[in-house]
Amino acid sequence: MLASCSGSDSAPEPPARDRILDRAFAAIDSDPSQAAQLFEEAGAGPSLERARMSGWKSCLESTRAPAASWRRFLDDGPPPDLAATARLRLIEALLEEGSIDAALTEHLLLPPASRAAGDELLLAVESPEVRLEAARRLAVSSPGRLAARAPDLEGQTVEALRPEEWLERSRSWRLAGRPARAAAELRHLKWRGTFEVERRREQARAELAAGSPRAALRVLPQGRDAAAADHELRARAHRAGAWELYPSRRAAASFADCVAAAERALAEGTADDVGTSALELGLECATESGRLEIAVRAWRSLAAEGWHAERREWLGRRLGYALAAAGDGVRAAELAAELPDHARCLRYWAAQAAGDRDRELEALAAAPVGDLYAGWARQALGRPQPAPPPWPAAVPSAPPPASVQRLLDAGAPREALRQWRWLRELRPPLPAEALAAAELSAQNGLTVDAIRWL
Repeated sequence: MLASCSGSDSAPEPPARDRILDRAFAAIDSDPSQAAQLFEEAGAGPSLERARMSGWKSCLESTRAPAASWRRFLDDGPPPDLAATARLRLIEALLEEGSIDAALTEHLLLPPASRAAGDELLLAVESPEVRLEAARRLAVSSPGRLAARAPDLEGQTVEALRPEEWLERSRSWRLAGRPARAAAELRHLKWRGTFEVERRREQARAELAAGSPRAALRVLPQGRDAAAADHELRARAHRAGAWELYPSRRAAASFADCVAAAERALAEGTADDVGTSALELGLECATESGRLEIAVRAWRSLAAEGWHAERREWLGRRLGYALAAAGDGVRAAELAAELPDHARCLRYWAAQAAGDRDRELEALAAAPVGDLYAGWARQALGRPQPAPPPWPAAVPSAPPPASVQRLLDAGAPREALRQWRWLRELRPPLPAEALAAAELSAQNGLTVDAIRWL
């Protein structure tokens, strides 16, 4: 209390933890082993906790720390994303030290997203049983990893796969961006009952993802043998084939086939996911084939479900333009009210089909922001375009947040950027902050990161 009232200009001594952290951050590049010890010594605290754990982990990685060091790191309670990679490094260290049983125990604690990477580490174990079991899991969940790291084990493990594992393996190939491989493997298999039904559907998905809609259509059942999921996949295949032909007139027939398949899927009384997909397909293909009543009906059914899928804006814009082009300005204007981001676009095209065209164009031309549709409206009304507005003053860069500045003062610019990226996940940056972060990224050779900030 006396010190606070004495009027002294000297800054207060920082807490012991802060002094230790400052020394640790300063030593990350010059002496990572010492820095790791200091991060551990500092312990958990209210400031720069994630930066401490992140810096500690990078030091352990650069020094190829032993298993005991990684255990102490994990015992300190790092965030889940850092803990997952740290546990992988612990498994790697245990295997190097010959502690296979301990490594297998740690493997069980890995989160699902990291288990394939853990299995990849186990492929280097001398024990045939451990290697074979890891290879079997990889053959299903990450076949690309197995083919790259242990091709000698791939044939041995694949021969023993059950039908449900084959299906999961195919999905893994497809989701990893290699659908042609998935389709090729499934073509040579044939089962009975439910598994055969699922095999054909999965092959159709793989063929579609590989860009072969005709092959997908060939493998799917027709008529009474087809269920709602099969009709939905047929609709997807017809849609893909139609866009391959677009804008030629031959595309219209494939779009019409897509609509028919989507309606058959809906007639089966589908589950929610298949039903929503069938409505989306019907909306898209009916719009493109000019069957606008069906498209409007699908749009309204989806709206009644509270539908907000990724392609909603694009599909709605296409439908609105098609309605306006067909002279249905009223429904095009109604659709504009449901799509605020595309309202001016749809209002412009609806005006072209409406009786009071000039009144709507006047409203578009009077917009304070001279966008594309204001310009087109002025052009249609024979009015001159306004002069471009003056450019605003340049945005000055702002000082970084206190925690980032502290890392910069400690001579750890990369840790400062890592801390700043973490803060960016908590809240969007202001323009001045983003500019300052981009400048710092560019100064440290991180061009892509600078572009992300901008």
